[in-house]
Amino acid sequence: MPIDATTLAEACALVAKAGMAGFVPRGAAPASTGGELVEIKLIDPPVRSPGVPNFDKQDPGRPGIVRSASILSAVSAGIPLPPLLLFQRAGEQRYELREGFHRLHLFAALGYTQVRAQITDWKPGEY
Repeated sequence: MPIDATTLAEACALVAKAGMAGFVPRGAAPASTGGELVEIKLIDPPVRSPGVPNFDKQDPGRPGIVRSASILSAVSAGIPLPPLLLFQRAGEQRYELREGFHRLHLFAALGYTQVRAQITDWKPGEY
């Protein structure tokens, strides 16, 4: 399932709130610390449970840090971010997002068409 339109609209609102509504990507993918290029349209993000906010919930590991604002600030400054973690389904050209929900949606809202990702062929919990 591709990116949900409602979740993408939330990400677009955060982009506008950050003063980046007129942002124009310099390339197909934002700066990253590694990974290989993957088309955003091939990534299936998880659907959050009802009542669980998609963005800006409290980050217990970084009190006072708003994750979406931190990501948008880094992109604006050209600071490389970690690659997403994707699971590639056997025999398919689609991927499941394992890590990077905020980054994926914000990158799509900014107009990027690709992301850098580390790709695995196993899901956590599978042995």
